[in-house]
Amino acid sequence: MSRFIVPYLCGYRGFAVFMDCDMLCLGDIAELARYTSLADQYGHSCRVVKHAYKPKNDTKFLGAIQTSYEKKNWSSMMIFNNTLCQELTLKAVNEKPGLWLHQFGWTEPHRIGGLPLEWNYLVGEENQTSHPPKLVHFTQGTPCFPEYQNCEYADLWRAEREEMLGYRIAGK
Repeated sequence: MSRFIVPYLCGYRGFAVFMDCDMLCLGDIAELARYTSLADQYGHSCRVVKHAYKPKNDTKFLGAIQTSYEKKNWSSMMIFNNTLCQELTLKAVNEKPGLWLHQFGWTEPHRIGGLPLEWNYLVGEENQTSHPPKLVHFTQGTPCFPEYQNCEYADLWRAEREEMLGYRIAGK
């Protein structure tokens, strides 16, 4: 639930981006900045990819139970307009039900702006976008696990991992 304290951590000022840890950015993240002016212009508290997602399986990553609910995966990548997210207090995030947070009970529906599908491409799901993905989401599991080692974009994930490990080793 810590994703929802981002506006608090920013002092409810400016904009912030949250992304799940199982994502690989293939596009220029700076492109997301153009959506901040639209958020201000239209009074959006956040912008998300508005997936019409229904899980295919009863389990997900590492055998965890898959919960199906309205707005599933919307909160996996969010651009917060922090000024308009003051309902996301530490108290609310700690005490409100998870579905209240993930289904955006903390804001009005018209305040949730959209983003193009390529900014949260769900690996292994069907025909989400006709454009190349800019943000790949390994929501079923990352390629470091044997059952996902051959999923879409696994080669790019491994290349990024190797590059990261190379920097770590070189920078001892």
